[in-house]
Amino acid sequence: MTLSQGRLGWLGVGVESTPGSPVAITDYIPFTENTLKGMAPPLAADGAYQNRNANFSSVDGQKWGEGSVKINLDTNKIGLFLYSAYGSLNTANVQSGVNDHTFSPLNVNTPKTLTLVNDRVVDRQYFPGSVVDKLTIATKDGISEAAMDIK
Repeated sequence: MTLSQGRLGWLGVGVESTPGSPVAITDYIPFTENTLKGMAPPLAADGAYQNRNANFSSVDGQKWGEGSVKINLDTNKIGLFLYSAYGSLNTANVQSGVNDHTFSPLNVNTPKTLTLVNDRVVDRQYFPGSVVDKLTIATKDGISEAAMDIK
């Protein structure tokens, strides 16, 4: 029997230029909570097949992933999720090595998508075409947290 100690898993993120086209990981996110999971309800194959059982077998239907990720707010990590949530990014150079990033809502039907790679030590899940459905930032006890609902 193997023993796993310490942090279990990691979450890799990459920003897609074309929705649904997977890209390489550009950053790793140190999460405090991660409930991402794959969803795939089966479609019943209810043909006769010379068998009167209603559920003889099934086939894969629609597949998607959903869940939430919570992180301690880090200005170097939150930008990936803000870009997916808002859709528009304007970067201005303030001085050498200092940039000012402005995120604003983009009113188009094509969302800004992310490729997420969720490593849970025992397996690895790939979620291309992921979008931030809801983003919440909360501050308490001196630490800010960001929670993202992802679909």
